[in-house]
Parts: sequence; C-alpha cells; structure tokens
Amino acid sequence: MYKEAVSKPVRLSKRGLMNDFIGDKTIHGGATKALHHFPSEHYVTLSKNFPLLKPIFCPGSIGENISTTGITEGNIYLGDIFSLGSAKVQLSEPRKPCWKIDARYAQQGVAAFMFTNSISGWYYCVLEEGKVSLGDELKLEHRVERNPSLLEYQKVITALRPNPMTLRKFSQIDSLSNDVARRLIERAEWLSRNSESN
Repeated sequence: MYKEAVSKPVRLSKRGLMNDFIGDKTIHGGATKALHHFPSEHYVTLSKNFPLLKPIFCPGSIGENISTTGITEGNIYLGDIFSLGSAKVQLSEPRKPCWKIDARYAQQGVAAFMFTNSISGWYYCVLEEGKVSLGDELKLEHRVERNPSLLEYQKVITALRPNPMTLRKFSQIDSLSNDVARRLIERAEWLSRNSESN
C-alpha cells in the first residue's frame, strides 16, 4: 500500500501509473480507479485524532498516487476534468476505506474515522494518457455545475435513509462506473418500496 515519491516523469495510462503496484485489482485500479488522490490536509486531521500515528501519517502512506494541498472533498465535484502533466483525468468516485487501512497502520478505527468524516480521497479515470511529474499542477478544465461536490455526494450515500430521488439523480452522473450507478438505483428502489410499505 505504501507509495514512494518519484523524481522522474511517469506515464499515466488508462489503467494507471506505469509500474504502480496494486495489491487487489478486484477492488482498486482499473479504468474507473486509475489514479487515487488523497489531500495532504487529511493527514493533519488523522494525526490529531490518532496522535501516536503522527510520525507515519505522510503522503503516500495510505496508498494514494497523488497528494495535494487546497483541494478537498468540499471543493471538488464528481465529473470534474483536470489536466495533470500532459494527461487529462476525470473524478470518477470517492474511495471507500477498507480494513487494509487499519492493517497498514496497525490501528483499529482509522478506516471507520475516514469513512465517517468523508476524508478518504477519490479516484480518477484517465481521459487522455500522458506523463506526470512531481510538482505538476492539477488544473481544472471542466466542471458540470449541477453535479454534487464529493462531500455532498458522500453525505447522501452514507445516510441511513437517503432520498431515493437524489440517489436516482446521482446515478445519472456520467463519470460514475456502471456498477456504482447500478447500486445507487437498486438502493433507491429498495428505499422506495420499503417507505411505501410502512
């Protein structure tokens, strides 16, 4: 899971960064999860809540491919398209923290804290392949204004009983994978059926 900084340009293909090791390709990587972004600000939050782990909370330690300052779930939107180096990427979906994060830090509760506080980072799909380097600017190229911010999206999908209409609306976001869109629709249908029967 631990990533190390690179000093030379790296090719970013539709499947991810060249020579990037992915432990479980059934969950991570692939066309809709080619690149994982985790804001460095979140390490500050994690350090405050898990102070004993502060020395190892550093960029790359949680498995992200890129880390930045100034961009978080509150000011980035599903479907946002960015240029990065000579590549072009699109925000596809948030990362869902799993047990491997707790195992990586040897501390129970880190993944749950990230999930509850919506600080898990997000994935990009690659629209145009290219080369990326340390220090490249992540420049916003296009935003669909009607799409939700990542924070808004996460608050809805993690709610106990979200509005089915909102879930259906979210399922229409082009950048979401077919599998994620299908799950949103299935949950909306389940909620609609159960609310009618109560």
